[in-house]
Amino acid sequence: MDRVNRLEGLDRRALIRRALLLVGGAALSLPRAVLAGEGAPYLAPERLDTLAAYADSLIPATDTAGAIDAGVPRTIDAMLRDWASDKTRADFAATLDALDDAARSATGKKLAVLSADRRAPVVAAFDADRIAALDSAYIRLRELTLIAYYLSEPGATQELRYELIPGVWEADIALGDDRRAWAV
Repeated sequence: MDRVNRLEGLDRRALIRRALLLVGGAALSLPRAVLAGEGAPYLAPERLDTLAAYADSLIPATDTAGAIDAGVPRTIDAMLRDWASDKTRADFAATLDALDDAARSATGKKLAVLSADRRAPVVAAFDADRIAALDSAYIRLRELTLIAYYLSEPGATQELRYELIPGVWEADIALGDDRRAWAV
């Protein structure tokens, strides 16, 4: 009976509001923790360096932040650690190793130690070969790199144009014969 009495003063809206606060707080804490890269890195340091060099080659810093500034390697590492299946982890590790091997065969050095100018043709050739071969692991790594960048704060606010309210605000819109107006 006590449980019923505690709910007497609540209407449906108040109950929903409280439930949303509980669920919203829990939902908001997970992405922030994952994207902040909390916890130990999943990738070995050599692979993380290769990933950083690759991401920097794909999205270098210009007048806007690049992939490194946006935290793309850290985000991908956190996703591999917290969400990826064992197969995806193995595929990404093999792809990063193959990318490093391609750099070593082309230049004699690991991808991470090459300058941006020497890295660019290696990554471009690897990219062309893997896309032509329809290498799904590489294509997923490439897509995830781009997605992680454009979903980051620098990618979404500096590289892309952010408009809080798209279009022109018109406070007074005449109703037509059907008496309907725009909802947004």
